[in-house]
Amino acid sequence: MNAAEIHLAINHLPIAATLFGLLILIGGMLVKSGMVRKTGLVLLIAAGLFTIPTVLTGENAEDIIENVVPDEGIHDIIHEHEEMAESARWVSLGVSLLAILAFYFTHAKKAPARLFTIITLIAATGSMVYLGNVASTGGEIRHTETRDGFVVPAENSDGEH
Repeated sequence: MNAAEIHLAINHLPIAATLFGLLILIGGMLVKSGMVRKTGLVLLIAAGLFTIPTVLTGENAEDIIENVVPDEGIHDIIHEHEEMAESARWVSLGVSLLAILAFYFTHAKKAPARLFTIITLIAATGSMVYLGNVASTGGEIRHTETRDGFVVPAENSDGEH
């Protein structure tokens, strides 16, 4: 596998782990289960860690795609995606740190457990939105139909585009 293929294979992990971590954390709060909450928190910790190889493989994928895609604007699109991904990595790692604290307080049955769980939940929701935006800009790299300003080609008299 080349770097672009590896990036494509792993770039969904932070998003999926954040989404499932959020859902499980909410479920754990609703049913008042420390074990379920801790499971959600572990997924949020993993989500932040998954951003590290995702960003690192993106660097090498960029070199490949810029040489393969004959689109003059591709560099700007990749640059926007790269900048957002860098920020998203730090946001996700921040959520991981909050999740570690919430996990510790939950496991130790300490008073700030609920507060840190709620803060983590709010931060993870923001992280999910941010990761979704990163995914959207990543999709624009190869899916021109998702870019701003895309116009559907008109059909000719044979019904073809």
